[in-house]
Amino acid sequence: MPAWQITKDNLTLLDQIKDVEEGSLRLSATALEPATADRVVAFVRKHGNLLSALRFEPKWRMERWEFGDFDFAKECPSLDELTLGRCLVHPSVFTHPTLTELQLRESKVVGTNEIAIGTRARGNTGQPLSQVSVGNSFTAKKVVFGKWSKIRSISWSIDEDCSDATPDDFVCNGCPELRSIHLHACGSWTLDLRGTLPALSSMSFDATRYCRYELRTKGLKLDSSPQALALTPGTFGHNESDD
Repeated sequence: MPAWQITKDNLTLLDQIKDVEEGSLRLSATALEPATADRVVAFVRKHGNLLSALRFEPKWRMERWEFGDFDFAKECPSLDELTLGRCLVHPSVFTHPTLTELQLRESKVVGTNEIAIGTRARGNTGQPLSQVSVGNSFTAKKVVFGKWSKIRSISWSIDEDCSDATPDDFVCNGCPELRSIHLHACGSWTLDLRGTLPALSSMSFDATRYCRYELRTKGLKLDSSPQALALTPGTFGHNESDD
């Protein structure tokens, strides 16, 4: 299985696809200057069917790289791992039929107010995703993980400079394989834990010293893990009376 780490000195790799089988290429392109990064974007758009993994995190620039109109589920049907930094992102990354690991950094998902993963038994609903990690990225107002998901790890990190990116609501509804959830997001948000969460054992929550979050467990079933059942519901974080 070929693995290419693209730099400005080996861009000719992108022209050597004759012997690359579909769904076999692991492509990494990080810390690239804009002109070089644009070459990688053009390659992905043209040859997405070759990819099994993509990591694309170029150097910072004012505009995000454009993948907002690029349907990863359709154009990269064999993708297993995806990391995007400083990109506009098509919401298909959350409903991909084969993707298991997703990381978004300083990016923005376009065109959706709600993300639903594994909420239906049939259809393209993102069931394979097992790890989701989001850092300082705009995703949606509501994020739901359902009982047909394979999610094991959820991580959301939003600092004060990107507080507008924090979703209003997170919902975990009977996720059978969920082991860890870590939400450290500056903003006012709610986490609603419902159904049976039998494997949940590692958790941490924080809205920073500026904001508050609400933890809801009313819908949590008694056959959930001891750690989940031990959670105390309520509102936590910033208290204006402390100012």
